[in-house]
Amino acid sequence: MQKPPPADPSWSDEEELDRNGSGRDSSSDESEWGTVTRDFRINGILEDEEGGGLLGGDDEKQLYLPEPVVSLTTTPKPELPRLSTENLPTGCHVWVVDEDDVHLLLREHWDDSYRAVCNGRLCGTVVRHSVNVTLVSFYDEHLEMNYGLSLPRICLSNVPVESYNRSPGGSNRLIQSCFGLGNLDPRAVRFREDAAAPKVNRQFYESLSVMEVQVPQSLPQLAAVQKSLSEGAYEEALKLLDKLPLNAVNRVDILVLRSRANIFLGRYEEALKDALEAIEEEPRWVKGNLAAARAFSGLCKFEKAAQQIHRAMLLLPHSHELHKIGELNSFMLSLQMGLPRNDLDLFLDSQYDKRLVSSRRFKKDEIVYKGDQVIFAMESIFSTPSGRCCVCLKTEGKMMRVPVDLDGNSSEELACYCSVECQQRSSLFFVMELGRHRVAVERARDLISCTLPQRVNQVSLDLTYMATRLFLMICVTHDRLLSIRRSQRRLNDVTNSNASGEESDQSAASDKTEFLPLQAALKHLGVYPLPTDQLSPSARDKMYVLYNTLTAFFSDKDKQTYSSALFYALCEYVRTFAVAVKVREAESMLYYLPKVMGAIRHVEASEANCTVVINENGTDLALVASRDILPNEMLSVPDWNAHNTS
Repeated sequence: MQKPPPADPSWSDEEELDRNGSGRDSSSDESEWGTVTRDFRINGILEDEEGGGLLGGDDEKQLYLPEPVVSLTTTPKPELPRLSTENLPTGCHVWVVDEDDVHLLLREHWDDSYRAVCNGRLCGTVVRHSVNVTLVSFYDEHLEMNYGLSLPRICLSNVPVESYNRSPGGSNRLIQSCFGLGNLDPRAVRFREDAAAPKVNRQFYESLSVMEVQVPQSLPQLAAVQKSLSEGAYEEALKLLDKLPLNAVNRVDILVLRSRANIFLGRYEEALKDALEAIEEEPRWVKGNLAAARAFSGLCKFEKAAQQIHRAMLLLPHSHELHKIGELNSFMLSLQMGLPRNDLDLFLDSQYDKRLVSSRRFKKDEIVYKGDQVIFAMESIFSTPSGRCCVCLKTEGKMMRVPVDLDGNSSEELACYCSVECQQRSSLFFVMELGRHRVAVERARDLISCTLPQRVNQVSLDLTYMATRLFLMICVTHDRLLSIRRSQRRLNDVTNSNASGEESDQSAASDKTEFLPLQAALKHLGVYPLPTDQLSPSARDKMYVLYNTLTAFFSDKDKQTYSSALFYALCEYVRTFAVAVKVREAESMLYYLPKVMGAIRHVEASEANCTVVINENGTDLALVASRDILPNEMLSVPDWNAHNTS
């Protein structure tokens, strides 16, 4: 069985991180992060000090982070217009430029209401000027609402600004968010730390408090509809809804529930029709807008979904739940914009699985998609070591074989690296696999490999092994993002504040309890959104035992942060989005977790329209058409049973 080489952690003084580094950008330079030196040793990425946090190290160390998998820089940030009052006479039309600039200039006067008009989203009319700000009147035709906002004059343009959904530069909003995420949202379910924790049947849009339907005494049939929806009887729910009178007082609720039922059935066009009718029925309720946004996300129309979300935010500007939905849509829009235009498109299905769909016809053996970024890769635990890079599985280039020291003795096991970047990236999992949690990780993986003699469903065991590594990567990434945030906050306090010594002490104390949502780490690595939990009860029982073993040395606080619910969700993510390639000459199975390429269905081999291939050097992963693919056809590959050798 292949497993990470064991080692005792130790750090050398020369490998300490530069305390002035921001930790924001990664690089292949050996000295920038202190993770890799010329005399690189796996032990050098570890820290073995008693006490401390999850990793047992200083906040100022071990801050290597890769570039975020999804970049929000697809749209150029417009320059500040800096127009004078003469260029902005009363009554002229204006557009507001970047949201981050407005936020920076308004400081404590910033209000979430401004989001609806920034980034060129809405045209306004100048009312009057005052010193450096201008009062601008806006009118939303859809909501039939007129309102005014005071805006920094230098952020106003008298030339139309092409609307974009997200501020591509400036502050990192992924770190600033402070709410739940997906199926870890506290509204979705109250998690209990036991194997019997309930399954999550709703998240994101379905868990929004504003979408809840109260059953009136005049229409008790809605209770039966909601029960059918919660039990997954969507066709039955539609039948019940169709029996309700068209002129019912709660018609908007009826339309929203019918739209939701159609979403779960994959009928996004019908869901959109109901949602738009709900908007027409009551344009100042957000239910119709959000139902329409959900339907648009199932139709590959994330830009139109963004418009509906912003209209809802205009009515509920302080709703953290809506901001969560907005960030989900922004993330998906960024993924979509990174796809080859006119070739592929992307949508979110009813379980929040990302899915690729063809935009044109592909002929058999034609490359459908290649060049995708891989989040992480792994050889099968049943394969003999092949000498590939232990991080990316490449074989090309000059391979560096790094020995591992165990209790001061040279180990026969070697870790192979193809590049300095892979050496750095290995710290995302080796810091826990070989550090203070080494024993727990080995015990957890022994549980996985205990079925090796039976050779039963090896793919399932490999995927579970992958999930444990992904869980550790999320823990490390989150810990480092939090450490970076603390460092940046301390730096800002020193350079921008004239606070007294007492106030500084309070700021330092608050650093220790600072909160960072897991969403930041998930988005940074590209493991987002997490699909709705569909694990069977027996699988959850096994995963709970594995989770308890893996986190044996976690503190109670760490277990609250990195809960069993997160582990279940990551297991589901790996099972849904990982792809595999069999290397015939070595009889080895290679697993990859790509950024987008894994957004494909696993179906019977006779129904699949694609296969995953890789070149001899392991440098080029691609989806190839196994038959002719028609436009608007979902991409699919043979299911995992085709890879099993049992």
